[in-house]
Amino acid sequence: MHLLTELQSLAESREDFMALLGHELRNPLNAIAGASQVLERKVDGGPIGEVVDMLGRQTAFMRRLVDDLLDVARLERGKLVLELEPVDAAVLVREVVDDFRVAANDREVVLDAEIPAGAVPVRADRTRLAQMIANLLDNAAKFGEGHPIQLTVRQRDQEVAICVRDQG
Repeated sequence: MHLLTELQSLAESREDFMALLGHELRNPLNAIAGASQVLERKVDGGPIGEVVDMLGRQTAFMRRLVDDLLDVARLERGKLVLELEPVDAAVLVREVVDDFRVAANDREVVLDAEIPAGAVPVRADRTRLAQMIANLLDNAAKFGEGHPIQLTVRQRDQEVAICVRDQG
C-alpha cells in the first residue's frame, strides 16, 4: 500500500511540474512572438526578412509544443474540455495544410491534399482538430522524410474522415 501511495504522489508531482513548466515556457515565448511580429512589420524581404520569417515559424512551432504540453497536463488531470462547435472541415484542413506547407518549406516534403471544394460541416473542437491534423502532418514529414504525404478529406453521410497517409 505504501508503494501505491508513493507512486500516486510521484504522478501528481509530475503533473504539477508539467503544468508549471508549460506556463513558465509560455511567458518568454509570448515576448519572442511579439518581438518577431514587430520585426515582420519593419523588415522588407531580403536575407534578414527570411530570418525573421523563420523566427516567426519557429515561434509558432514552439507555441504548439507548449500548448501540447499543457494539454497533456490537462488530460492527465481529467480537465481537458472540448469546445464543440460547427466547423467547416474543408476550410479548417486547408488552413492547416497552408500553414504546414509554409513551415515545411525548408524540408523536401511533398504533400498531396484532396479536400472537397464544398463545405464539409462537422461538430468539433476547432483548435483540437487543427492540432491533431497538424501533429499528424508534422510526424509524417519528420518520420517519412523524402516520401510523399497524402491527406484526404471524405464525407460519407453524417461522417467525415480525415486521413493522413505516409511512408514513415
